[in-house]
Amino acid sequence: MKLRRLSFILLAALACSRSSEDAGIVLNIDTDVTADRALIDRITVTVDSKHQDWTLVRPLPGSLGIETSPGSKQVTVEGYAGAVLRGRWSSVIVASKGKVIVQDVHLAPVGGTALDAGPADGARADAAIADGARDSVDAGAGPIDGSRGEATGGASGNGGTTGRITLPPLWDSGSGEASGTGGIVAGTGGRSAGTGGIVAGTGGSVGTGGSPGRDGGDAALPLDTRDGPSAGDDGAPPVSSPLTGAFAVSSDFSIPATAAAPGPVGNTLDLVHGFVVDPGTAILNFAEDAGVPGLATLRAALPDVLESQLTGWMNSYIQTASVNGVTPYSQLVWLDTTIRALLLYWGLDSRLALPIGSSGTHAPVTLVLASTLGTPYAVPLDPMASVTQGVGVTATVSWPGGSAGPAVVTISDHFMGLPFGRYALQALDAILLAEYGAPDVATYLANAVGCAGMAAYVASQCVNVVVSTVCVGHESDMFDVCAGGLAEGARQIENQILGIDFKAIHFQQGIATAVGATVSRPQDATALQNGVWTATVDFGSGAEPATATFSATSAP
Repeated sequence: MKLRRLSFILLAALACSRSSEDAGIVLNIDTDVTADRALIDRITVTVDSKHQDWTLVRPLPGSLGIETSPGSKQVTVEGYAGAVLRGRWSSVIVASKGKVIVQDVHLAPVGGTALDAGPADGARADAAIADGARDSVDAGAGPIDGSRGEATGGASGNGGTTGRITLPPLWDSGSGEASGTGGIVAGTGGRSAGTGGIVAGTGGSVGTGGSPGRDGGDAALPLDTRDGPSAGDDGAPPVSSPLTGAFAVSSDFSIPATAAAPGPVGNTLDLVHGFVVDPGTAILNFAEDAGVPGLATLRAALPDVLESQLTGWMNSYIQTASVNGVTPYSQLVWLDTTIRALLLYWGLDSRLALPIGSSGTHAPVTLVLASTLGTPYAVPLDPMASVTQGVGVTATVSWPGGSAGPAVVTISDHFMGLPFGRYALQALDAILLAEYGAPDVATYLANAVGCAGMAAYVASQCVNVVVSTVCVGHESDMFDVCAGGLAEGARQIENQILGIDFKAIHFQQGIATAVGATVSRPQDATALQNGVWTATVDFGSGAEPATATFSATSAP
C-alpha cells in the first residue's frame, strides 16, 4: 500500500475514533543496509517505556500504524534477524491530537544481543476505529459512505464482536492495494447486527475471504500477527513458532582457496603445489631444510655449469619417466588435487538439539572428507578432543507465503570449533593406504618418484665444456638428496595439516524448508531441506567466508 493511501486510512480511523484525544504515528520502515531487508524477520517498537514485538510476514520495507496519545514520544525501532540485533533507529516524535505523523525510519546497522522476545504488558502498538462510529471506512477503492454505514470493496471481517478495527502492524508499502492470502487480514464476514462500523467485503486492500458487505454489518479485523497460536476464527496461520526437537544435520562446505591463504591451510596447499610447479627445486629446497649431507657434497663437486642445470634434469625425469606404469609427475598432481579437495571441500555431520523452553546446542559429530575412492571418507570426532559445540541456538518455523506455502525454518547465530587437521590427516593416510598401499605421505612420495631411477638418470647427464665433457655422477649423493628432500617435504606437509585448527566455524544464520511442519502442528517437521548457511571459517588468521549448504532429518 502506498504511503499516501495508508495515511488516509489512518486519518479516517482517527476521525471515527471514540476518543477525541487520539493521535497517530505512521512509521515507514526500511534498512540502511540492503542485505538486511531479507534478513530482518522481527521488529520491536518501543514507545516511551512500552514495547511490542512484531514478526514480519514479508520483507522490509513496510509501514507500521500506531495509535497513541498526544505529546512527545520517544520512539525506538529495532530490527532482528533471528536473535541478533541488525538495525536500530530512535527519535522523539511529537504526536498531535486527531492527526497522523508520518515518519521515515531507516534502521542503521548495529551489533548486539536480542531483547526479550515477549511483548510488554499493555504495550499495544496499534491504531483503531472505535465501536459505534457513524461512518465506515472504505479500505478499497470506494469513498467513505456516511449515509449507509457500509464500504464496498472494503476490508474483510472475521465475525468480530466489537466493531473496532485494529490496523495491521506492518503494511506492504510497495505493492499498491494488497490482496489475496498474502494480504494482511482474511476473514469470514461480519455479523448481521449492529450499527455503523466496518462491514465485510471482497476485493479490499486487506486480504480475501469476506462475504459481501451489508447495512449494519459490525465486524472486527484481527490484528495479532505476533508469535503464538492461530489468531481469530478463520484459521489464520501464526506468523512463527519456535522449532523444537532433535535433528541430524549434514552440511557441505566449500572454502575459496584465496580465503585460505595466508595461514595453515594456504601454507599446506603451497607446499604440496610446489611439487607440481617445480618439483626439482622443491626437492632441493626440502633437502637443504633437512640438512642432507649429500646435497653439500654434490654442490661442492659439481661445476657451476652442471649445478645450474640440475633441477632441469630432475624435472625432466619426473615428467617423462615411468614408475610402476605412470609418470612421477602425474602422481604428484594427484596428491596436490587430493589434499586440495580434503582441505577446501568437506562435510560435517552434526546434531542440532532444540529443547522446549530453552535454547539448544549444535554439536559436531563426524567430519566427512572428499576422497578419490568415489565415496567420501567419514571420520568420527573424538568427544574427548578439543571440539566446541554451538550453544544458545534457537530456531523458528514460519509461513511467509501463507498457510498453503512452505514452512521456512530460520536457525540463529552460533559458533563451533574442531581440530580439523588431525582428522584431515587421518583421512589422507586412509586414502593413500586404500588407493596406493602407502601408510603416509612420505611413503607415497618415495614410491611415486622413485629416487633410485632419478639418481641414475641425473648422474648420467653430461655437458660439453670447452674441449671436454663433464658428467654429473655422484649417483649415491643424488639418491640421498632425492630421498631426504621428499621425506622432509612430507614431514612439513603433515605438520602444516596438523596445525589446521578451526577455532571458529561461525554459523551466522541458517535457512531451510521444513518438511512436515504445518500451521496447526509446527513441531511435526520431519526433515529440513534446501538449507543454506551464512557462514565463515577462521583458519587461524581471521574469519573468511565459506559457502555452506545443509539438510537434516529428525533424530531421537
